[in-house]
Amino acid sequence: MTRRGPGDVRAEAYFLFVARMPAASTLGWGRYHADVRVEEGEARFARLRMDLDVATDLATGWPAG
Repeated sequence: MTRRGPGDVRAEAYFLFVARMPAASTLGWGRYHADVRVEEGEARFARLRMDLDVATDLATGWPAG
């Protein structure tokens, strides 16, 4: 979390996912970047971006993903 000003915060986080599809099991990871503004006591996303670094299936593996 980085405070950018009154009622203005930037948050960054990593994520990991796994999923089961009909033909394959998948995995991947990436990062979230969010700008959050607080107005009248309510925090809301002003901007939310997700960067997907790797998405692959288990047969292919992450070096190729």
